[in-house]
Amino acid sequence: MANQALNNTSFADDTDNVQEMSRSISRYDMAQLITNIMTRQGFPASSSDKSAAIAKITDYNNIPSQYRDAVANVYALGIITGYSDGSFSGEVTMNRGQAAVVIYRMMQYSGNSGGNITNPDPETPAEPETPSKPSQPEQTGKTLTNGKPVTEANILELLSELQAKYPDHTSFVNGYPNGTNSTDVRAAVRLYKTVNGRYANTHSGCGGWAALVSDYIFGQTGFPARKIATANARPGDICMTLNGNGELEHVSIVTSRAWHNDECQWTEFTTTDGNPTGPNNTYEIIWDERNSDWDNPQPSDWTAVIWTRYPN
Repeated sequence: MANQALNNTSFADDTDNVQEMSRSISRYDMAQLITNIMTRQGFPASSSDKSAAIAKITDYNNIPSQYRDAVANVYALGIITGYSDGSFSGEVTMNRGQAAVVIYRMMQYSGNSGGNITNPDPETPAEPETPSKPSQPEQTGKTLTNGKPVTEANILELLSELQAKYPDHTSFVNGYPNGTNSTDVRAAVRLYKTVNGRYANTHSGCGGWAALVSDYIFGQTGFPARKIATANARPGDICMTLNGNGELEHVSIVTSRAWHNDECQWTEFTTTDGNPTGPNNTYEIIWDERNSDWDNPQPSDWTAVIWTRYPN
């Protein structure tokens, strides 16, 4: 291409493939695309600003080498910034609203829209997103535990089936005996320590219930968990609730698509939880509890970190 805007992106060689060019875009590819455009327009970040940005990105060493300069550039320019934990999480897919915000910031920076960049929240669309239709089957060859393709509709069917077996307020005192074998769930949950310095387990309490539900849908292995943006939460995803110190307070399973509450300025979704009740913290099952995550978390706020087992 004359403008070389797609250089170094994963779809640079697919410009003649309409199907490929209509696919979603990751934060890595968006960073590269914006960097290509901004550099050509004469607005690259300075070396010192990039160095300062690199020092703030907590997962910079995990970024593929071909994207590192682009990530540092867009971060330094304030066009695509990080999450509340300092990570860039470039493998996360952007939705349409987030992409629109990024393009708008780029236009502000280059003076094409009037006004100055104000560095709003990196994951908040300028306009509320209309929930999209349930996703189509993932082209991975993988199936859910009921033998059906990985779609939101089929995951909701399994959640409904599980709710019939464990209605609201069902005791979970016996936990999930096979939870210790839930490799894919445990790998995500044990990345975070609780306030008492321990790791949450996957056979009792809220962690046990989350493991049971996740395994009921995806099975115990074969669907490794990966972190995604809160705004992209879907039914079946795992929600880690962290306090202001980054300590794990609660684990639950998402039961709806995330939506943005424009009035209160937070992202909301519903969950199913294993909640402690009574003086002995005997856990019971709760369905469709409303959870939220502040768009601009303060140190004292709790935040929601979402891990998905949907195929990438």
